[in-house]
Amino acid sequence: MAYSKVHSRHELGNLVFYEEGNRQRWVDAIGPNAIKVLEDFGAYGQNWTETVVSAGSGTSAIANVSEAGGAIMLAAAGNDNDGMQIQGINNGFLLSPDDPVYFGARWKITGAGYGSADVIIGLCPIDTTLISGMTSGVYFSTADAATTILFTAEKASSATTQTIIAAGVVDTYYIDEFYWNGSDTLYAWHDGTAVTSHVTQIPTAASLTVSMAYLNGAAHGEGNAGLVVDWVRAIQLLSSR
Repeated sequence: MAYSKVHSRHELGNLVFYEEGNRQRWVDAIGPNAIKVLEDFGAYGQNWTETVVSAGSGTSAIANVSEAGGAIMLAAAGNDNDGMQIQGINNGFLLSPDDPVYFGARWKITGAGYGSADVIIGLCPIDTTLISGMTSGVYFSTADAATTILFTAEKASSATTQTIIAAGVVDTYYIDEFYWNGSDTLYAWHDGTAVTSHVTQIPTAASLTVSMAYLNGAAHGEGNAGLVVDWVRAIQLLSSR
């Protein structure tokens, strides 16, 4: 017998749709005060600002990935610290009182082992140097000096960080999500399991946008290593607008 894989509930006068078995995983929201970015990358569009880093020969680029449902790859050129980032063109998300926010993404590193790549994916201010220069944001990350995946809330260069997985596995998709409760707490999930929460260094004054960044942590063949993103969602329910 067929059954629905999507359920719904009302929040702040809006209708929120969520995945069956994962109440925290918002799929969509409809209502007068729902704002959202829903991207499944069936085709890469023009709603993103791109920043490319190519230190030597070769060029970092966006590549469409041929797999069910579509995906994109932030494919790096071949040098250490080559890579690229994309951000939504509008920084319209604010972790403000009474305005809950959901963020989620399905992503993986390909062609480079954990410990030889830098990744950030989350909600961040518009910045052309996310990995090296960002000072505020809420995001998941991994660094070229470690195999861990971290969940971080950062405010004016002060951060609260928690390890959510000790050793990431290359070419393995993960679903990482966080939720701002509109009051005082950020909650995080990894592959559907609640892993941590943050109550400090929450960037409540920063205007944020969907952000994804990748840099090589060592030399790799051009176009062979990068960040693959299957889908990304950011949804906020405003108390007023």
